[in-house]
Amino acid sequence: MRTYVQPTPVYVAPPVQVIQQQPAPYCRESSTIVNVGGSFRRVYGTACYQPDGSWQMVDGR
Repeated sequence: MRTYVQPTPVYVAPPVQVIQQQPAPYCRESSTIVNVGGSFRRVYGTACYQPDGSWQMVDGR
């Protein structure tokens, strides 16, 4: 006598389309000293790396 063993179902995911996106900007916490009316003050904020190699403050307080 033979015993029938049902095979385990296998799930095959449909292909996924990959959409190229711009890389997220590389940002970090930053601080710098600025001259405000002859008085030097430290300013804190977020700076993001720019494609030309410079850093740009995007949020300062």
